[in-house]
Amino acid sequence: MRRPPPPRQGVGGKWTTPGGSTIKVGCWNVRALSPATFEQCKAMKMDVLGLSETHDAKPHLRPGAGTTYLHGAPITEEDPAAGVGILLSTNMAKCVVAQGCDGSRHVWCRIRCADGIRFILSSYIPVFGRKKPPLRKDGFDGARRCLSLARPSDIVIWIGDMNARLGRCMPEDIGKARTPTKKAKTITGPFSVHREANEGGEMMAEVLRDHGLCAASTYFKQPTSWNKERSRARSNATFQAT
Repeated sequence: MRRPPPPRQGVGGKWTTPGGSTIKVGCWNVRALSPATFEQCKAMKMDVLGLSETHDAKPHLRPGAGTTYLHGAPITEEDPAAGVGILLSTNMAKCVVAQGCDGSRHVWCRIRCADGIRFILSSYIPVFGRKKPPLRKDGFDGARRCLSLARPSDIVIWIGDMNARLGRCMPEDIGKARTPTKKAKTITGPFSVHREANEGGEMMAEVLRDHGLCAASTYFKQPTSWNKERSRARSNATFQAT
């Protein structure tokens, strides 16, 4: 799969591809998708908004389910904190040519745009330390299954809460390092919040490398970062990859 150059950040979080088609993409861990939060999501007026940790037992009853709101499978007793969705603008919903999910942790769709097909995957990777399946590895395996459905000509956009820390300027090829005369291609940019990747970041990096993707949201400066309530450590676990 060919990887396009990292998209440019535009006004209002718009992403412009080399072909010139611009869509507004975002992702949000909602920590339970209440009716009020759902209305807040729609008020953002995003073309594509990936939602994670929706805790949704009946996603098919949401307004626009199957059209403007694409969702994963209902949560189960074994995994009650799961739940994912993709909220689409009315215009984007009209361009969906295929959709599907992998359990309650991944949902995907293919959207026909003026300059080609976008394959959108929204994921919620399990947190580190889970004692029961699905574990973090299961989450990334599910992402691999979904990404394998993308066609070689598709422009792939992977969004969501990955529960991972990606390091800065991680090389595309592990065996290659930077030299004074030539810089190695990277899968992350210089604006990742974390200098070094943790175990989850390394697992995510493997998926990026195997599918020819890069963490696009690390190639420009983020306006804000999430602070963990307990440790107050500056952190970022939500990414957009293309």
